[in-house]
Amino acid sequence: MKKLIAILLCFTILGEISYADEQGTYLDQDQKAPYSGYLIKDERVRELLRSERESTTYKLLTESYEKSINLQQTIIEKKDEQIVILTDQTDKLYKTARDASGITFWEKALYFSLGALVVYGSFQLAKGAIK
Repeated sequence: MKKLIAILLCFTILGEISYADEQGTYLDQDQKAPYSGYLIKDERVRELLRSERESTTYKLLTESYEKSINLQQTIIEKKDEQIVILTDQTDKLYKTARDASGITFWEKALYFSLGALVVYGSFQLAKGAIK
């Protein structure tokens, strides 16, 4: 009977000593452990590991989003540079084409006037031929 009570007391005392609370219990090297550290329940360990994985996942996602944003900004800058280059080329082509025509305003006015005179003269000739 004494042995039974002693065994029950040992299990009860050892159970209380090795029991970890919600946050964990610190153990010194002399307290029934081969090394110093914290005694934590399995549930708490799983929570900490899950929290670490989520933290790592969020960190990786954040880095990925930052790289994506930087890449998009680089693309936008390159497109803006392209627009400026194409606009400059278009302006130069327009000026070159305008200058290459070689016909000034006065020359155009002269040709128009001559054309109008030819048409007027044609009508007069046609009118005279009909009479």
